[in-house]
Amino acid sequence: MSQSQLQLPVETRVSLLAYRRLVRRIKLAETLLSALCGVLVSWLVLFIAERFIDTSAVARTTTLVLGTLGLTLLLPARLHRWFWKTRQLEQVAQLLKRRHPAIGDQLLGVVELVQNGLPATTSLRLAQAAGDQVNQTVKGRDFADAVPQPRHRRWALLAAVPAGIALLLFAVVPAAGWNTTLRWLLPWSSVPRYTFATVQPLPQSLVLPHGEDVQFRLQLQPQSRWRPAQASAAVSGRRLAASLDSDQYSFSLPGRTQQELLQLRVGDWTGQIQLAVAERPELKSATALVTLPAYLQYSHPVRVDIRGGAVSILKGSQATIQAEVSRDLSSASIDGQPASVQNAVLQSSQRS
Repeated sequence: MSQSQLQLPVETRVSLLAYRRLVRRIKLAETLLSALCGVLVSWLVLFIAERFIDTSAVARTTTLVLGTLGLTLLLPARLHRWFWKTRQLEQVAQLLKRRHPAIGDQLLGVVELVQNGLPATTSLRLAQAAGDQVNQTVKGRDFADAVPQPRHRRWALLAAVPAGIALLLFAVVPAAGWNTTLRWLLPWSSVPRYTFATVQPLPQSLVLPHGEDVQFRLQLQPQSRWRPAQASAAVSGRRLAASLDSDQYSFSLPGRTQQELLQLRVGDWTGQIQLAVAERPELKSATALVTLPAYLQYSHPVRVDIRGGAVSILKGSQATIQAEVSRDLSSASIDGQPASVQNAVLQSSQRS
């Protein structure tokens, strides 16, 4: 009888393959659940942080990298450990030997004889008898207790907590959830941070008159989901507060003599404006273009100098005020009404 006739009993092979499938399934579940837990915790950390500050791209990248280490590093390592290193039945027997040394030794011996062949001094009948004995031992045996340190149930519970919180947040505030997801997945993109309190757009810089106190108003947008009772501001280490009144906050900014940074906070919204300081522009000229009543039959407006600060016009006339100042302006008003501005020249609308 030749050595090729020595075969691993069917029941033994089935038991070993079933044990290997169980180990792989549990270890894969552990890996995926732990990786999922890391991803969800990373997302939640960013969601909570973004309720207080506008996180930087570096911070979001760090959060993403740490949260996905389970997928990028742990998963390949675990696949190598529990799939590649259990591809041979000898390896499976070695793994089983950790929990059941006696059975593992017997299985390992039989598998090695089948795989490597019988030594010249070993009887085929004795080898077959040893195989049958091992087969009777493992036949129908459940080796679930031999899975090395199964933690899949623990990781399932750990992952369920952040998963439940994340689902709840998506259900209550889906806009904030999707915004956090985009900023988490694309940390270097220009996606703006979602805030529950939203304000009207602010200029990047604001020019204040040198040394004069100024009223600065911060206006909430109509669709703002949060309308905090107070807003705060900080400039030169000094903190200011303003109460909500008709959807706006009014700050009294003390006179400035140098450039400063104004930092603002309304609920979870934050912003900043660069404050520049300049002397008020000097008036170089001021005239009134007076359109006289039609019965006087003047074909052109009359230009009247008003640098004295006042002008009297005939009843029924209409006048447009023009003024030129010492430097270019971005905006101006005349008698409290907005005036059109072109460089250093401003002009009022026509009035009677």
